[in-house]
Amino acid sequence: MLKGRRLALALVAVSAALLAYVVWGGSDEDKILARLKELAHAVETRPGETNVLVRTARINGVFKDALEPAATFSTPELPETTGIRPLAILAGQAPESFGDVTVSVGATDIHVEGALAHAVSQVTLTGSRGGELRREQRNVRFELRRNGTHWRVGAIDVEPQKEAQPEARP
Repeated sequence: MLKGRRLALALVAVSAALLAYVVWGGSDEDKILARLKELAHAVETRPGETNVLVRTARINGVFKDALEPAATFSTPELPETTGIRPLAILAGQAPESFGDVTVSVGATDIHVEGALAHAVSQVTLTGSRGGELRREQRNVRFELRRNGTHWRVGAIDVEPQKEAQPEARP
């Protein structure tokens, strides 16, 4: 048991050091990718987090640092949403549709032009509700602006869901 705690503490220390490097010492591309992963991690459900108000408040705290005040979110399934608080409310309600949620940011193409950046990421949302696993993978476009040494997201645009390809059979 003591060995497991030491390993967990070591992993936390290494993760913190890596995050510190990315935030303060990495390239713009590293900082942008870290920001996108921070946003993805923020909308994930946490064990024991059953109160939507507590969840929304937690997400809102992350969004205040990571998003521009007039940030927009668009996806074909929902009306466009603008502003930090409305976006936090939308993200806070995700478990109502998806159950337990995990979000991962995969391959990402980043272009930086001065204080403006555009990124396209392959984002995978996995939901688990009542034992049923549901996974969606889509390309998501992000527009970011540099604010001092930090990058903040100003727009998130989710591409339409692609038609499922038939499964190849031998």
